[in-house]
Amino acid sequence: MDLGDGIMIYVKTGGGSIIDSVGYIDESVTGSLISGRKIGEIAVAGRLYTEIHTLFMMARNENRRVLNWYNLGYSGGGRFNAVGGNFGNFGFDVPLDERNTRYPLFDTIAGLPSLCFDGNNFLKSGYAAETDITGGESLSIEMWVYDENPTAGEVIMGWQSEDGTSASAPLAWPAGIAGNDRWRHLVVSCGIVTETWYLDGEVVSSVPREMRIDPGHRIVLGGTSENTASFDGCLLTLRVHRDSITPAQVVHNYRGGGMLGTTLKFNYDPLMTPSDDKAYFTWSDADPGAAFMVVSEHFDQRVSLDWINTWLAADKDAFYARVPDMLELAEACYENYGSFHALRLPVVSIHPKYRGDGIKYRIKIGTTDGANFMGWHDQLGFGYGMQFPGYFNPHELVHGTQAQTGSGMQGNYWEAHANWPQTYMGMYQTVPSFLEMRDQNLFEASGRSYYHARLMFQHLAESPEYGPLFISKMWFDGANTAYPWITFKEIDPDPLTPLGYEFGRMVQKNVTWDYTIHRPLNPDDYYDPDLYRNNVRDNYEVAVVQGYVLLDSISGETGWLRPPKAKIPQQTGWNIVPLEPEGSEVSAELSGYRNEERGSSWYGGFVSVNNDGISRYSDIFRDGESLSFTLNSDEPDLYFIVAAIPGNIMAVDMTGDVKSDAQEPFPYKVRFTGVQQRDMFREYYAKKFENISGHIHANGGGFVDNRAIVSATAYVGPGAYVIGTSQVLDSARLEDFAVVENSTVEDHAIVSGHGNVTGNSSVSAYARVRDFARVSNSSGLTEYGKVAEHASLESGNGNTNSGYTTMKGIAIKYDGDASGTAMIDHHFAKGQDITRGKWFSWSWGSGRNPGEEDQDFNGLYMSMSFEEDHPFMAWDDHGINWGYLVNGASLVTDPAYGGVLS
Repeated sequence: MDLGDGIMIYVKTGGGSIIDSVGYIDESVTGSLISGRKIGEIAVAGRLYTEIHTLFMMARNENRRVLNWYNLGYSGGGRFNAVGGNFGNFGFDVPLDERNTRYPLFDTIAGLPSLCFDGNNFLKSGYAAETDITGGESLSIEMWVYDENPTAGEVIMGWQSEDGTSASAPLAWPAGIAGNDRWRHLVVSCGIVTETWYLDGEVVSSVPREMRIDPGHRIVLGGTSENTASFDGCLLTLRVHRDSITPAQVVHNYRGGGMLGTTLKFNYDPLMTPSDDKAYFTWSDADPGAAFMVVSEHFDQRVSLDWINTWLAADKDAFYARVPDMLELAEACYENYGSFHALRLPVVSIHPKYRGDGIKYRIKIGTTDGANFMGWHDQLGFGYGMQFPGYFNPHELVHGTQAQTGSGMQGNYWEAHANWPQTYMGMYQTVPSFLEMRDQNLFEASGRSYYHARLMFQHLAESPEYGPLFISKMWFDGANTAYPWITFKEIDPDPLTPLGYEFGRMVQKNVTWDYTIHRPLNPDDYYDPDLYRNNVRDNYEVAVVQGYVLLDSISGETGWLRPPKAKIPQQTGWNIVPLEPEGSEVSAELSGYRNEERGSSWYGGFVSVNNDGISRYSDIFRDGESLSFTLNSDEPDLYFIVAAIPGNIMAVDMTGDVKSDAQEPFPYKVRFTGVQQRDMFREYYAKKFENISGHIHANGGGFVDNRAIVSATAYVGPGAYVIGTSQVLDSARLEDFAVVENSTVEDHAIVSGHGNVTGNSSVSAYARVRDFARVSNSSGLTEYGKVAEHASLESGNGNTNSGYTTMKGIAIKYDGDASGTAMIDHHFAKGQDITRGKWFSWSWGSGRNPGEEDQDFNGLYMSMSFEEDHPFMAWDDHGINWGYLVNGASLVTDPAYGGVLS
């Protein structure tokens, strides 16, 4: 409804319904710093340096202790941003064991949400007073306070230096005024000469100016300083005005009550020009008759009626029916993100020039033709979500809060994090366990799984030393688009457990996926408490190949083992090594191949699992150390974990050169006692095929399903399986522990090692599948094509690798043909046709990244010029086929020959 001058005001809705407009806004109060419209409710003296209200972004822990409270005023920000300051420092202003005594309590007092102090707790701001309110400059302090029995010397708030060693401008309950059991409006208006105190709109004193804030001091709620807490009462709101407030303004704000200024307004861009663009209808309220608008307490969605009228009648009905659920979900996200995760919600701008007018805005639910993405109004500084009308995507609103909170993480982590806060409402938009297990040795948040890479966030959130608010602290205090684990090291509140220790603990959880799975908001919705475990079980045939590491023995180093090259962890990568205990006492000694420039370091540990599937963790130990572990009698399963966390953490470009310093491999060595390695691949297939009727093949002694066809001339070795309707024909060979299931291997093709051909796939001519490689999903491998190491050819649609193609590492090819002399290696994951060149990394569908080349190298596989000096690698200039330097070999320069090994 148009109320004149384009002003449209909407009332709060309980659960999200379509509502009508009511009333006009008081034209006498503050205008919007964004639009200039007189839509404010609070009378503001100048601007609000600080405004906090218990309704907005007050994050608390499970014990209702308030650990973070965002400033809605114009001042403050994180270490690298000016998005608006905060109180409480996300719970890290005191040690962990003091959080539930030193931080104040969230409660409901006289029907209003309240921040309550007991005389021993405090809440400190993270930003210093602006110079225009320090010393003798004018300012006003306004609050709604509840104190039934104020005592002499009881200070409600003060200002202190950053370290708390000096204090200024304490504000105590007015002398001679008794307390009572209701909320009181207290104002101190400081002019150049005089300070005037008001209580409930009436002057109670006017004295020469005494209250002066020292430069650099910051607000402390609850006492004169953090070390002298004394306030025993509650706060509802605090406003610090940049100027002295007038008596009329005081009366206005008193009569408005404690909830004045809490009704959110329509956010309007005054520079929007009319168009058919959906953003125009989102951000303009001109011509209200042309738009359909729905509103809840904190959100609105505005959709062009012309667009709606192009829809089929059934689609219109479906849209209208979706609206209440859309708004209900949006409101649930608002509460979860702001009150539990301390994400800064887009109710005020991130730009200081638009903050401080006391106005808060409803959050946009932007609209698209069907795509989902983050909406961002750069000029005004508001983030929000974009989706089809009538839907609400929690992921996209998280993106909006990320920008509002400070943009303190690298781009790929925006996606990893955007699938995490909503899990606390039982909404799992991605399930991380299988993909993270498959890609475990890669740098975290690689392109292959970055939408799923939240396990470290979840581990830290579920660790009391950190908690969920620490993740938001990284957004708030990290440099713009910073690599999060660099930020972690800079702000770690518990340096006794460094980053590597925490990664080790996280990997221990990944053995049996010991993470909390939250229940959905609707108790009638399906709940799977074993969601992560079942995600791995549902994909176990791949997980058993890619998710567990069978270590290699090291020639000349008795007892020492190391990972195969394809599974060597990069920075933040990890391995899970299954073990078979020989008794109750086991031990491990951890070492590795060091690059001092990167500060190579590894963190390891054991995980035992009992007969009920319950895990138990050893201590975490580092390279250069040994660890012993005693198994209980009911713990038949044992695993060793290791994480590579170098001392020199580097930002890793998701599509960067795999041979860059940031993507260096970190090969470790381990020596066990009391265990043997456990071959999960052989164990899995032996169990899977144990009840299949079959026979022993005469040529080789391997197992052949009675449904399969195997030529007498084909070789099936004693550890190999031919299962289902497979055909092994001509002179084909299955060696070692090869498995062929419902597929064909023919001609002179060879499948060896733990190679696996499955899913109606074919391997023919002189092709080779070896190591832990897998050909699946109706893929073809022919001519002289090779798939080796832990690579997976799963192109489907009859796509084929042919010619002299080589595919290895942990590469995945999920679409397209490969031919010629193409070399596909490392963590390649693309779906394009390839005829030549070298390809090493992930692209979204198709692409070519740094270090990849699309040219014919005439079959060149490896080239070593010895011009690259490295502490443990003999460098491959062409590909990734480096070798270990052994027996003291080192790189020297010979004038006649260039680089040589000595």
